[in-house]
Amino acid sequence: MDALKSKVLAIDDDESILTLFDTILPKEGFTVVSTPRGGTGITMAHDEKPDIIILDLGLPDIPGMEVCRVMRQDPLIKHIPILMLTAQNSVQDKVKGLELGADDYLPKPFEPKELVARIRAILRRTLHENPSEKILERGNVRVLVDQVMVEVNGTAKERLTRKEFDLLYVLMKKHPQVLSRSYLIETVWGTDYPVTDRTVDATIKRLRHKLGTEGAKHIGTVEGFGYKFE
Repeated sequence: MDALKSKVLAIDDDESILTLFDTILPKEGFTVVSTPRGGTGITMAHDEKPDIIILDLGLPDIPGMEVCRVMRQDPLIKHIPILMLTAQNSVQDKVKGLELGADDYLPKPFEPKELVARIRAILRRTLHENPSEKILERGNVRVLVDQVMVEVNGTAKERLTRKEFDLLYVLMKKHPQVLSRSYLIETVWGTDYPVTDRTVDATIKRLRHKLGTEGAKHIGTVEGFGYKFE
């Protein structure tokens, strides 16, 4: 069974950059889909449902700034974080891109390690920022994203720690998929923290306890792999 991986949509007309993405990112636990054209990129954002978009500003058909603007006005894909790339380290471009809704900005050339670090940081930072999911509900469990609060059968439960909350949120959001421990570590804690599989197991145990009978009922273990929300 393969681990669930975060999906990256790369929109860049530089073949060497796309080759770099295809070489580096899978080794770091990501899947990659790509296109050299902005128009196709917008369509792929709908079809592929990526976790993050890497967007070059210098595209041959539609300028990257316009692609960003269109995506941020589209209710179906506006929540997907965008990392902008440009060959010109212009403060004006950076400000404009961020004002249009980009989540971060990386000038070319860049170090592969910095690219990966930026992607992971954005994914962690935007974990709860999807405006279409202020409330996430599965069965009798209800997550109030803005309040970092969980209700079970209509009653607020004991306050969860941030990591417990993040873990529950990811399990519910990805339902009914089985999530590997490595995926949970990368998504909830990030690779900058000294986290092991035991940390995940211990956090799951505390989470089940705090949710009571619903925790034992809904948070399932897949032996030798990870967990899922049932």
